[in-house]
Amino acid sequence: MSHPKPVSTGDFHPVAVNNFAKTWTVDLGIPKGNQATNVYIFDNVIIVYADDNTAHVVSRQSGQLLFINTLPERSGTMHAPSIVGDLIIYPATSRIKAYSVKTGLLVKQFDVRYALRSAPAGSGNNLYISADHENGGRLEALDLSRNDALPRWEIMTIATMRGAPVLYKGYIFFASQDGKVRAVNEEKHSVWSLDDYYDGAFATAGSIVADIAVDQSGVYFASTDTKLYSLKL
Repeated sequence: MSHPKPVSTGDFHPVAVNNFAKTWTVDLGIPKGNQATNVYIFDNVIIVYADDNTAHVVSRQSGQLLFINTLPERSGTMHAPSIVGDLIIYPATSRIKAYSVKTGLLVKQFDVRYALRSAPAGSGNNLYISADHENGGRLEALDLSRNDALPRWEIMTIATMRGAPVLYKGYIFFASQDGKVRAVNEEKHSVWSLDDYYDGAFATAGSIVADIAVDQSGVYFASTDTKLYSLKL
């Protein structure tokens, strides 16, 4: 039987002088008695949710507070934001708001007829988001050029979806709580055929409740069967 070796002090190294040096600080303007609740990092901005139903958008480079957006009011759970093209998308359970990432002005808002369950993914006018209907979960493909939640198309997953879909190089990857992972292109065509996986989905022995991740090497997801999976693209 092997045992872990004790770590000697020679395995530790001093931290460089400028590591963890403060680069900037910004006052978010959150009213007294309220507080920041969530922080989301994007390429050029950081978005901070506060418990007074606001989102504070900060420049990553300069630390400047660019603008403060009002989140969907009385619309259930707030999900993480996404930046799609020039829009910041704020999804709540029953409503979506979209603001300009350049000006901070409200561009559009609309109610949805189903319960949204995650942050969206998207490109151009195409937005993909997890949703619950009375008869099961669905991946919804919305058109941001419209002012309503009528989907371009949708895919029923039967089981509910807890995690956010991922859009990678024109393909949407999404998982449901029955332990299945699916992949389709932006026209709804399945990437994996019935010859690859039953009903075009890779199935695990547990439930999938966390977000999945995708990069050039593969698709990664964890299941409650205690396993982490990696699939080749």
